[in-house]
This record gives sequence, C-alpha cells and structure tokens, in this order.
Amino acid sequence: MLKTGENESVQELTAMGILIASTLPIVVGSLIYLLLVKYTNNPKWIYWTMALLMMFLSFINPFMIPGVEISTAISLNIMHIVCAVGSAFFLTRWVD
Repeated sequence: MLKTGENESVQELTAMGILIASTLPIVVGSLIYLLLVKYTNNPKWIYWTMALLMMFLSFINPFMIPGVEISTAISLNIMHIVCAVGSAFFLTRWVD
C-alpha cells in the first residue's frame, strides 16, 4: 500500500502496475538504442547520457504523489535506479 496522509485517498501499488511502469520505458529505450546503433558513431555514450538524464528526471515523479511519505518516495526512486541502470547496462553490453 502507498501510505498517504489521513485525509488523502490510499492508492495500492500492484505488481502489475510496477511491471508495466518498468517494462514500457525499457522497450522504448531499447528501440531508441537500436536506432542509435544504426545511425550514430558512438551509440553507447549517447544512450548512457540519455538514460542517466531520464533517470534523474524520473526522481521527481514519486514526490508528486499527493501525501506521499518520504520513505515511500525514496523506495520508489531506488526502484528507478535499479531498473534504469540494470536495463542500460545489459542492453549496451549485448547489442552492438
């Protein structure tokens, strides 16, 4: 459960919601990386720069949830780090 203030509605974080929120950016990022491999000379550097920038921008989202506790927002941001770095690492290792 996502903890919110007393007067706020409670939203449930489901495994399916987390799976979709993690998978969709990975699919889009993979397509972008494949285009970078095809059309640029240094796709890994460009992709890592874009991936890290998007990861840092994604840190804002958990704090925009009304009434979210700091510990919950930090936990969500840790999931962003694991998903972004893990997917970028393996994608740039296996696709050339």
